[in-house]
Amino acid sequence: MAVEEVFTGVADFICHFHFLRDVGKDLLLKDYQSIIKQLRKYNVRQLLKQKARYLEKKIDHGSDVIADLKAGLENGNLNTASVERIPALATYTLINWAFESSSEYRGYGFPFDRPHLEFYHGLKKIHWLLGNIKDVRLRDKAKDNRPFIQAQKLLEEVLADKELDESAASMEAKAKVFDKLRKALRIALPEGKNGLNDDGDEKDLKTIEKKVTEFRDWLVSYEKRKGTYLKMIKQLDKYREKLFADPLVVNTPEGQIIIAPQRTNNIIGKVFPR
Repeated sequence: MAVEEVFTGVADFICHFHFLRDVGKDLLLKDYQSIIKQLRKYNVRQLLKQKARYLEKKIDHGSDVIADLKAGLENGNLNTASVERIPALATYTLINWAFESSSEYRGYGFPFDRPHLEFYHGLKKIHWLLGNIKDVRLRDKAKDNRPFIQAQKLLEEVLADKELDESAASMEAKAKVFDKLRKALRIALPEGKNGLNDDGDEKDLKTIEKKVTEFRDWLVSYEKRKGTYLKMIKQLDKYREKLFADPLVVNTPEGQIIIAPQRTNNIIGKVFPR
């Protein structure tokens, strides 16, 4: 490598965070770009936002629908106007949930955060929910459920896209393997929320190395899996020594000292606001 040639004898380490990020990008980027492309093709985000704005006007008549319903139930005089607005309120809530659930970033960026995949999962869930409730009649008027039906139809074309479905399924399967490596390496964990401030947990490097070795052996134990993740295996093999190098022994006038390098070089990145 160029570093070894230019800086002969100088210790060269690999940042665990950036190693994971690069491995994840190589593994997930193609499927992720396909998901983004297909979602944009249907303009689904914009259309759902338009639908939500329209529904918001339908349910905002100077009073709180839920409060009106509670009051009606308590006094036995249920306001039919409030009942009419329940489908609009429910549909509005589901659409907003899809956007909110896909915007919960953990501060790591792609490939650790995958908002477009999460958004697709959200669309599938609200489509399923709408399918279960669209035939429930609160009154004897089918038109009351129009918000359910309109939103469901809007999603049907998107979710019928075979390329989108295949890309999402492929990425989800690969993401599970990538997250398994994150757990083995004990940094930028799936449940973590530290972003660039994540220095990895305090497990000793030998224990982490053992877990990563077990992960690597698991990858190669099944021929089909080995083929899918061949590049990841090669990266693990290529950078193993630099990921798990021994601490530095430095001679000083006061005697030898041992320096354990930090597991990540995100020090500069932490300075900038995010």
